[in-house]
Amino acid sequence: MFNKYDIIAVMTNGGPGDATQTAPIYAYKLAFQSYNLGESAAVSVILFGILIVAAVIYFRVLEPESEVRTE
Repeated sequence: MFNKYDIIAVMTNGGPGDATQTAPIYAYKLAFQSYNLGESAAVSVILFGILIVAAVIYFRVLEPESEVRTE
């Protein structure tokens, strides 16, 4: 759900309540609605770390390059 910011933001803006609020929407609201730039930056760095760990696990475990033919 890290790449689905635009669809969720346009359709629901995280509502009703916070039912559809994802981490990128939370970081955006912290930065631009609450003007809490430090906390928003911290959330963004943590999200980046999670994505890096997930990508490393994906490439180590599933080995996607073995599925691609290079002829």
